[in-house]
Amino acid sequence: MALTVPSDFGRYRLLSVLGQGGMGAVYLAQDQKLGRRVALKVPRKEEIEPILLERFLREARIAAQIEHPNICRVYDVGEFEGRSYLTMEYIEGTPLSRMISPDHPWPLYNAAQLIRKVALAVHVLHQHDVVHRDLKPANIVLRPQGEPVLMDFGLARSFQGQFVRLTSTGEFMGTPAYMSPEQANARNDLIGPATDIYSLGVILYELTTGRLPFTGDGVSLLVKVVSEDAPPPSTFNRELPTDFDLVCLKALAKNPEDRFASADAFATALMPFLDPRGEANAPRGTPTIVNDDARRAVTVMGNPEPALRTTMQTVAGSSAGAPPHAPLGTQSATIPDAPTLPASPAPVAPPPLNMPVVTSPFLLFVMGGILLLTALLWSWSLGYGPDSASVAHPFGQTGKEEEPTEPPGKQPLVGDPWGDRVVNSLGMSLVRIPRGKFTMGSGAAEEGGLAHEVEITSDFYMSVCEVTQQQFRLLTGGNPSAFHRSNGGGLDHPVDSVTWDEAKAFCAKLSALPAEQQVGRLYRLPTEAEWEYACRAGSTTTYPWGDDPHALGEHAWYLANAGDRSHPVGQKKANRWGLFDMGGNVWEWCGDRFQEDYYRHSPRQDPEGPSSGEARVLRGGGWNSSATECLPRRRFSDSPAVRDHFIGFRVVAVRAGR
Repeated sequence: MALTVPSDFGRYRLLSVLGQGGMGAVYLAQDQKLGRRVALKVPRKEEIEPILLERFLREARIAAQIEHPNICRVYDVGEFEGRSYLTMEYIEGTPLSRMISPDHPWPLYNAAQLIRKVALAVHVLHQHDVVHRDLKPANIVLRPQGEPVLMDFGLARSFQGQFVRLTSTGEFMGTPAYMSPEQANARNDLIGPATDIYSLGVILYELTTGRLPFTGDGVSLLVKVVSEDAPPPSTFNRELPTDFDLVCLKALAKNPEDRFASADAFATALMPFLDPRGEANAPRGTPTIVNDDARRAVTVMGNPEPALRTTMQTVAGSSAGAPPHAPLGTQSATIPDAPTLPASPAPVAPPPLNMPVVTSPFLLFVMGGILLLTALLWSWSLGYGPDSASVAHPFGQTGKEEEPTEPPGKQPLVGDPWGDRVVNSLGMSLVRIPRGKFTMGSGAAEEGGLAHEVEITSDFYMSVCEVTQQQFRLLTGGNPSAFHRSNGGGLDHPVDSVTWDEAKAFCAKLSALPAEQQVGRLYRLPTEAEWEYACRAGSTTTYPWGDDPHALGEHAWYLANAGDRSHPVGQKKANRWGLFDMGGNVWEWCGDRFQEDYYRHSPRQDPEGPSSGEARVLRGGGWNSSATECLPRRRFSDSPAVRDHFIGFRVVAVRAGR
């Protein structure tokens, strides 16, 4: 029966039908009270399908609890003239189902990045004791900039019993091709977080191969889901490495207990495949696990199935490249029963070289040239080639590709250590940001939902540019960046792929340098309020330079001009206070925990963020961000353990004792 809903539906004016199905319809509507477009979900009349109403109201209660950038927001639930409705965020984007082709599998890097973000969102659902139960490409919408949003909680239910179970044993619900074996077998007693992990594994399989692990019609498909093992993804895409087979097939394990311990652990296991340098795209059979934390996440459930143990024969042991901070959700475990790699044969000593002594001047000249060329090639491979000449940067920040001649903390301080512009003992330039008041945030939900006045009561110093790879390597001895010199980056680029914990540790280590302690300078990440205040630089316009978004390219590396990578710091125009790259290049960690409605109860003076919560604030946008993501007021968040090639940071310095 077709739905008949008046064009004026209470406070909403219906504009068009976005979708219609067995449960009801979703309309594009204008909220005439708040002046914004929303998605309005209207179920069929309650007296016709009373069980649908219960499912509908349960969906609203579930979704209203959850705030996450990759989960569709629910704004309101109510009733008008006897018809219940649910108001959701209107997502302008494309369903993932329209972006899958059997002839064009997704590159592994892109597929892993997408599913990792969805898995982290699903983990939030599970933390609210909610199982989605209908994860499929049609329920994932990609915003224009590529950010996935999880939709449709129509089949969601609590696995802790807060909500009435709407199906009984012997009845299944969901989409068969993406169903877990326990769903296909109508084992509702086994449905839990592992059910969603299975469906995510199916989507990942489909993205990387262009086909589903099981196909068929009706009962025959369900029988395969319950009883057959999925072929390794590399069967259909030979470019996929063996350790990816291991990860994907673990998500598709028949027994829920043999899958990943959590959606967060699944997301962690995908981390090795996010590296755009190509390690994860090695030929089949090449060991490419680069991260012990990911290896632990793959095996936290215990002994792998026999079919999986075979694929583990090519997986190497621990890697020297493992990050110093284990991502959240992993458990300390080793691979049980994993076959050891066969020992390499003992090296055979080469026969002695009976080279005559070279005395010819011509031969000596040739050999000397060969040695010189070899040395030059070796130096280029380490990032010290001819293009590593000094790059001019403001306020003493050199951006050289070669190592500094002075160790950290030994370089002389330049000028007044508390002047308007200073260069610290690491060679990092900072500018004094004067105390003052400003209007923080806006009316948009993704920007805090509230414009409010904030006062920064003390001056502070902020690094003129984002922390560079050179500065990070000089102080810590390492460089986690994806965009190193051999991948189109360099030491004058911002350090990327840094976790929040590593950024915080960098600040502590910088504060401990003798020269910094001598002048009483303490370093930390900026608060969210300090970051926005410094970015705005006294302006009240949309952007620090005005309201024209077309000028963004003069001030930022972002989606329209950056290509597929970061760029050297300090190349664009600075804001009024001399700060570069406050928009674009890399997202920047702030010290605050993230809470979407924090602005509604935050202090007006020197707010430092909520006192609890896992996610940390990110600001400024990155090289792959849209123009709206580079707005001074735009907020984002992520787990403090995440490392992505579009995330970096800058530092703030204050007087000791403040």
